[in-house]
Amino acid sequence: MALEVSAVLEDRIAEKAWIREKLKHERVELDAQCRRLEKEKNEMQLALEKELDRRSTEWSRKLEKYQAEEHRLRERKTLSEIQDKSRSAEEDRNCIQRNYEERVRECKDMHQAISRLQRTSNDQEKTIDGLRGLCEELGKKISQENFDFGFAKLQVEHIRLTGVEHSLRKEVESYRAEVDSLRHENIDLLNRLKSNGKEGTFSTFKLDRELQNRISCLQNQMLPLLVDSWQLGRKLLEYVKANGSYPLKKGAASATCLDGQVLVECEVKLQGLERAAENLAISMQTVSGVLRQNLHCCRRISTQSAWILKHLDRMMNHTNGESRNQRSELKAETLLTSLLREKLYSKDLEIEQLQAELAAAVRGNDVLKCEVQNALDNLSCINHKMKELELQMMKKDETINHLQGDLQECKKELAIVRGILPKVSEERDLMWNEVKQYTEKNMLLNSEINVLRKKIEALDEDILLKEGQITILKDSMGKPFDLLASPDSSENFWTNAR
Repeated sequence: MALEVSAVLEDRIAEKAWIREKLKHERVELDAQCRRLEKEKNEMQLALEKELDRRSTEWSRKLEKYQAEEHRLRERKTLSEIQDKSRSAEEDRNCIQRNYEERVRECKDMHQAISRLQRTSNDQEKTIDGLRGLCEELGKKISQENFDFGFAKLQVEHIRLTGVEHSLRKEVESYRAEVDSLRHENIDLLNRLKSNGKEGTFSTFKLDRELQNRISCLQNQMLPLLVDSWQLGRKLLEYVKANGSYPLKKGAASATCLDGQVLVECEVKLQGLERAAENLAISMQTVSGVLRQNLHCCRRISTQSAWILKHLDRMMNHTNGESRNQRSELKAETLLTSLLREKLYSKDLEIEQLQAELAAAVRGNDVLKCEVQNALDNLSCINHKMKELELQMMKKDETINHLQGDLQECKKELAIVRGILPKVSEERDLMWNEVKQYTEKNMLLNSEINVLRKKIEALDEDILLKEGQITILKDSMGKPFDLLASPDSSENFWTNAR
């Protein structure tokens, strides 16, 4: 029986050792599997972190590229605006250049006219010197024949001088009108240059001819028609106000509002017609005043010429007496000298006025030259800036081409990444599923380990119990077997064995 018990105990001990070895082997496998899972998890985490870092860097790089592209487009927009401004400045410069060339041509024409006028004035001075010499010769000569001959010659010379005077007056008036028009045009051009390319109002040419041709038509036809239309409109408006408005279909309130609005509009238009009639009447009065002044000047010149001819006739009638001849000669000489002095004084005044106008035109021309030079300087600066901007545009175009190439490459890489992304996501899902499976297996293994630990503890308790029983059996085997022993000792033995 002891042998059987020992055999059973040995079997149990062997089974316990086998279980321990198996448990150690399972524990080693479990640790290796856990390490492998941990390693795979770390590798997966590192790969995912690297992928996230790579994608974040790629997207940040793409964001920087897009921001640079946006900045480039904004710069291109500002450059297009600057190009439009430069085109407008170029057009203004061309317009100013054309106006300047026209002013230069007109100034040349004025210089030529002034030179012609100076030549005619020199010719007139020569004739005046000849008349003075003739007067001196007449003073030296006393005889009647010489006086008659000199008087006839003087009369012919006077007629020639009156013709020259009329021609000179006409030329002076035409030149004065041209100078006034040039002055107004220069003032308008200066105002345009100062206002940065704003168009000014240029003076019209040949105003005197148009006034002379159309003043009669305006006085006889336009002004009475305008006054009649204004009076008729005023009477019609008063009649409508007195009799009331026509009824409308939409109601009393809308009808009264519409009638009031129509009446106000008609009254405003009639006031505009009244102001236009008043302005036209004032302008006609001013133009008629100018024409009256011109007629008055012409009549005064004609009266002066008639008075001179009358005096000459009187002088010729009074040449019968010898005593009156000398008086008539003296009167004629004094009259001629006074007339010549007045003419010379008037010519000097006209020449001084023309010189002053010429100086003003020259000053205006100098001012225009300065303004044009400033405009040319500004244009040269703008051209330099345009060249610099063109160089910058070329560089930016190169960078744009480079960026476009990079963008195409990035698009290709993005397409490749987008193609790889589903596979990576599938692999990630598979790996997550594997991780979940491994975690479940790990949990199962942990539960099995706990169960095995409990079994090992139970086996350890059994082993301790068996070892105690073996020691008791060994002790009992060392003592002699007493079959006739007391029952108390046998009971103590079995209790100890248990």
